[in-house]
Amino acid sequence: MLPILLRRLLTSATALLLGAAASADAQVPPQIFPHGARVRVATPELSPHPTTGPVSRVAADTLFLQRLRYTFTAVPLEHIQTVEVASPGRMGRGALRGATTGALLGALTFGVHEAVSPSNCDYCPQGPSRIAFDAAIGAMLGTLVGVPLGALVGKDEWSLVWVASTPGPQR
Repeated sequence: MLPILLRRLLTSATALLLGAAASADAQVPPQIFPHGARVRVATPELSPHPTTGPVSRVAADTLFLQRLRYTFTAVPLEHIQTVEVASPGRMGRGALRGATTGALLGALTFGVHEAVSPSNCDYCPQGPSRIAFDAAIGAMLGTLVGVPLGALVGKDEWSLVWVASTPGPQR
């Protein structure tokens, strides 16, 4: 809990620094990108899609984002239109989403499997109650798998921290 709170606090402080520095100049000031921060930058002149990655380093006029372990993308600061900083998403929301998805998929899979190929079990209920029983078992197993997966996968929350004052390259 504390590390997430600390990250959000640092993200908010970074956003304030970015906003204060952005008002002074039309080009993104290079000193505001903290090393390792996960950012998403929009550069419409260079790519129709935003470029995302952790900040590797910042030169006087270029931002380097790490794409893979030894692969970097160079983004000219003068072409950046917007900057967003990621803060980690909530694990609880991801766990709930994973539990719901796992339960539904497990119930559907086990229920359909029993309906298509019924098992020959002497001590198990038969007919529609057997399908419901298998669907309930599938829902429980799906929930057990879905909760940790959903918590791990989670989504990042993006905060817009800088917008260029005029569109196009700043020269």
